[in-house]
Amino acid sequence: MSHIYNFVAIFALSFGLSLVLTRMLIAILPRFGMVDAPSNRRAHSRVTPRGGGIAFVLVFSCLLPLAEYYFFAKVEYSRIMLQVFVPITLVSLWDDISHVFIPIRF
Repeated sequence: MSHIYNFVAIFALSFGLSLVLTRMLIAILPRFGMVDAPSNRRAHSRVTPRGGGIAFVLVFSCLLPLAEYYFFAKVEYSRIMLQVFVPITLVSLWDDISHVFIPIRF
């Protein structure tokens, strides 16, 4: 039964950290020009910050190996998952900062 409480605690920690870090990035990133201006090809009608999704990846990258080690006493699968997610995240962040050609994104 204690594993359920630990799982809920890790989930709550990841939710809280993601929420706080996303709010911080929404406030900070527009200062670096990471905004999406409205246009006829955009769904939004006001300036929208970009790059806030990096908060989820940072929290995921830190807590997944810790959770895997805590529950399974090894860090094997999280390393593989991070090798997939980190390059995708870097390309997405690069696309938020400047335009990335479509073949690179896919």
